[in-house]
Amino acid sequence: MRGLRVILAHCGMSPGDSRLYEVLKDPAIFAETSTLHDLDVPVLFESAVDRLSREGFSWSEKFLFGTDFSFLSVQAADVILFLLSRDFPGTLADAQRILGGNTLSLVQRPFSTSAGVQISPVEYICRDVDGKKQNALENSILKLINGDRWDLSSLDVMLPPAGTWPELVNLSNGGFNGVYLDSYVMCLRSQKSDKEIHLWVRRTVNNSVSCSLLSTKGMTRIDTIENASQRFNPVLLRTLSDHSVTLKSSEDLSKMVLSELT
Repeated sequence: MRGLRVILAHCGMSPGDSRLYEVLKDPAIFAETSTLHDLDVPVLFESAVDRLSREGFSWSEKFLFGTDFSFLSVQAADVILFLLSRDFPGTLADAQRILGGNTLSLVQRPFSTSAGVQISPVEYICRDVDGKKQNALENSILKLINGDRWDLSSLDVMLPPAGTWPELVNLSNGGFNGVYLDSYVMCLRSQKSDKEIHLWVRRTVNNSVSCSLLSTKGMTRIDTIENASQRFNPVLLRTLSDHSVTLKSSEDLSKMVLSELT
């Protein structure tokens, strides 16, 4: 079945069983860590490194952090402490994948409901070398959400392309922490009607910021949060190219975006 994903709860309660790792070689099957504790935790990750490292994918892509809340969720602390310890056989990027990156990657699509309506897509672009214009836009959007017109249903950050999750580098040194905090999709729901839209904010070439207003369904929706041009809906990209407006100032950017929402 296309798009099917299977998650084995509690890693099948068998972190040392070779059959677990044979099953995890299937691209559609993953395992989550809830209820594992004490010696189960190092056994799981050490066995995974030993049995999955030569399979053409990163071994850590196959595991999802789970808490089993509200039953025995205190055991999740054992997993976190081991992932952050010197005994963990992986890297910080491996730990980040397990703690949240893999779950985000499995979700893939920005949030939406059946309330979406068709709107004409539009894109506003503004050169923004220092990020101040994007900050001004975001402040304007937050003020709008705090009002009585729109609710924020979801905020989905953009992710690296599949199989390219980076090693972590300190942000103060120009590094990248694994998710694009400056590129994301907001799902906005009208408080006074069934209208629902996606607000897609992203960094683009030439130190520019782009803000697109999109339908949450139909041919011109954004259907992935994977930040790779080859993964974006080609119909959407062509439509945005035909309806793209370049602006000069942060005031113009905020004004034009808000005019579409008020």
